[in-house]
Amino acid sequence: MYTYLPTGQLSEIRAVDKNRNILEDYTYLYDANGNIKQITNNAGSTPTSVSYSYDSLNQLTQETTWTGDTISYAYDKLGNRTSVTDSSTTATTNYSYDTEGNRLTSVGSNSVTYNANGQIISCGPTSYTWNAENELSQVTNGSQSDTYGYDPLGRRDNIDGYRIGYIGQTDLVGYVTDSNNNVVKRFVYNDAGLPILMDIDISGTWHDYSYLYDGLGQIVGLIDNSTGQEVVTYTYDAWGNVIGHTDTSGLNIWDQNPFIYHGYWFDWDTGLYYLNARYYNPTIGRFLSKDPVAPQVGDALSYNEYAYVTNNPLTNIDPLGTRQMGADGELGPNPFNNHTQSSDHHVPRKETPNSVHDQIGRDGAVNQRRFYGPDGWVTKDIHPKNHDNPVSHPWCKQGEHAHDWIPDPNGGAPSRQSGGGRELTDEEYDQNGDILPNPSAIVTGSAIVSGGVLLGTLISEYGPYVMFLALA
Repeated sequence: MYTYLPTGQLSEIRAVDKNRNILEDYTYLYDANGNIKQITNNAGSTPTSVSYSYDSLNQLTQETTWTGDTISYAYDKLGNRTSVTDSSTTATTNYSYDTEGNRLTSVGSNSVTYNANGQIISCGPTSYTWNAENELSQVTNGSQSDTYGYDPLGRRDNIDGYRIGYIGQTDLVGYVTDSNNNVVKRFVYNDAGLPILMDIDISGTWHDYSYLYDGLGQIVGLIDNSTGQEVVTYTYDAWGNVIGHTDTSGLNIWDQNPFIYHGYWFDWDTGLYYLNARYYNPTIGRFLSKDPVAPQVGDALSYNEYAYVTNNPLTNIDPLGTRQMGADGELGPNPFNNHTQSSDHHVPRKETPNSVHDQIGRDGAVNQRRFYGPDGWVTKDIHPKNHDNPVSHPWCKQGEHAHDWIPDPNGGAPSRQSGGGRELTDEEYDQNGDILPNPSAIVTGSAIVSGGVLLGTLISEYGPYVMFLALA
């Protein structure tokens, strides 16, 4: 279920399995600037909440975590974190910077040093080695050492002898091999480039898991596709530090899964997120190297070359390590659109009045958009393509067409108009020629995991989707 505020902001997300057991149920509250100020998890027997506060620059200044701890953050005028106070220890950790005010020089009692290119080479007991191409090649902490290799495109393709294969020329990891070159992990993505499926070989047996996302686009669980049950859960602080997990898989899957938080690849050994262009350390809330992209004129905080998403990690993401964007994939905050999704086996004829239901096919694309009237009954279906049957829809511009539903005069279920449908009206396109959703729709709809498969988050030309569902 997806419920939206009149502003278009997501107020609730709920997902159920094929037996209608609740997998997740989160509600969201916002401040006047659109920052998230409270998230409540209603899935358990007793609801739990986290809360957040911000300064005038929308930087996160305080959070109450899922574990009940309160963490406060302070910043200087350049957006550098100057202190962190944690109620669980009552300790305050101070951060110091160089005279130019950009490079972190100490965290508590740990000193931080850099090479000539502005890359961190040590932080306390951990050392970092960079190659001639300015790529991180080794991380060492005591007896633990991890080495990395990269392909000619600059993509990391080796971790301690485990080879990483990509999908074509993209940055999407298709598979991982072991040191004997046997494929041991495979991944599937949606159109937004977010992971939706992971296959993993454990002792010669393949196991299939789907990623469960919350309304922030964070991976909060793994679903065992053989049973449809959620077997792994993750909880984070605002910066992406894992502060809790559960694992009932019996296979210790939770830390064999590399994709967590906002679908970022996490190196469990080093505690770093690999964001393609740079590495992000959630413990200090900063990157290990300078931003390769020039600052944005008019955005003072973007001149800080190391800070993560201008210190607002709940509203913004940086999946490429080069430029922050809103969690919806836009270059800045943008409210969620008014859509709900269902499996490709069932789109109900009656739903929430004036709502919109999208049917997602196995290829991850919208193949039907269903509109509901004031009484909740379906009024029309719009199809973006011609079902590979151009003969029955010869007038389609790009295959798109509509089917109207005829109301029952007695108030019962409507019937679909016979024939090959009709051409879309001008009012059903936007100024760019794209098919419009119902602009007045409010959305409170349901979505069921069919066959135990939940397939992540989709962002299409119609706007961001919290999740979509498809049949295995």
